[in-house]
Amino acid sequence: MVRILFPPVMSQQTFGSSQDDGGFLTPRGGTLLTGVDKGGWNVFGTGAVGSDGLDPTLNAWLRTNGEAAWFGWPSDDKIEALRQQWIEATDTPTRKELAAAIQARAFEVVPYIPTGQWAGKTAYRKNLKGLILGPALFQWNVEKV
Repeated sequence: MVRILFPPVMSQQTFGSSQDDGGFLTPRGGTLLTGVDKGGWNVFGTGAVGSDGLDPTLNAWLRTNGEAAWFGWPSDDKIEALRQQWIEATDTPTRKELAAAIQARAFEVVPYIPTGQWAGKTAYRKNLKGLILGPALFQWNVEKV
């Protein structure tokens, strides 16, 4: 059985209230770390911009350092060792080789599963200048013409 997004403990709380501090991923009682049979859960949806996964130092989903990792707490010493080597590498060819090894290992241990892709649409008024287009909405440098 897979419990998706909201475990029973969350459906009984007032979501978005000051009681849960907006943290639906951290319900009281520590149920995230328990099994599904004990009220815990093992799947949730989330999203991020592409730049969050550009390299092993930024990609939180590739962290496999157990309870310090992203939700799901994957644990794999080999990915962590390769990640540390990537950080310490001083040349691009070595980093490319290590990145390929990290990716290959990730396909073996599957620390996360990307299930889709989306592109947000933003409309801008014609009387604005200085817009910075990028992976996120940058709200500086904008002026009315």
